[in-house]
Amino acid sequence: MVCTVLCPEVFEIIREDGRAAIKELWRTSKSNLSEGVVSDDLEDCVVAASENCPVEIIRWKRIEERA
Repeated sequence: MVCTVLCPEVFEIIREDGRAAIKELWRTSKSNLSEGVVSDDLEDCVVAASENCPVEIIRWKRIEERA
């Protein structure tokens, strides 16, 4: 999986089905393996993974810090 090569800090392969998922550290829900929030310093690798994903399934957006 391209995303796990370009951004191994965020993405991992799930053994059960062979799909990529967001690492547990970044997940917003224990049951949702495909949604999470990462720190700003990982933006470049997430963007690279998104831009190079052959199935164009990675979506990302910047969340502004709350007061």
